[in-house]
Amino acid sequence: MSDKLNPNKGELIPSRTSSLVRKKSGLIKRGLELTHELKRRQIRILIGNCDEGFNEIISEYFSRIIQRKLGSEFALRIMSMSTPRCQELLKLAEDHVFDIFFLFLNNIRFPSDNYAADKSLEKSLQLVTHLRTTYRKPVIALYGWPRDPSLVAKAKLAGASFAFQAPTKSKELEEAIERCLDMLIPSQN
Repeated sequence: MSDKLNPNKGELIPSRTSSLVRKKSGLIKRGLELTHELKRRQIRILIGNCDEGFNEIISEYFSRIIQRKLGSEFALRIMSMSTPRCQELLKLAEDHVFDIFFLFLNNIRFPSDNYAADKSLEKSLQLVTHLRTTYRKPVIALYGWPRDPSLVAKAKLAGASFAFQAPTKSKELEEAIERCLDMLIPSQN
């Protein structure tokens, strides 16, 4: 037996200049373009909140608005957070690519032995700043207490694209989601 290939027995040894190599290169390039196109057509949302029922409601709400605004052209993939731990939220943000962050500021828990509501809200605002500056994606912040309208301004100052006190009017939240989509998807004009 010989390691040498014998072209007379129907074996093909393409040269570096053959069109087969160029075709293979073109196929790889097109495959990478298609993969990029598929990734670009997904809207990925990370919901930071400890209430699993609320996460499902928000996921459906996002889904309806995105499908209505973008039609079936874009796939919707929502990763929702149902743990109250900030570290897990940060790990998800680090390990995956997200397009929009939705944070219920009061429902995110931080590591500490004694829980203080005002410290938790302050840390949540720091989390908003971290997500916005690190990932440069829209952040929608929602909070339930304290009933202080100045927290909307503080959340926006921290980097939130939109901030609301719960309960919020659905029309305002819908407009915020649509504006986030406008930020993500360049105009077709």
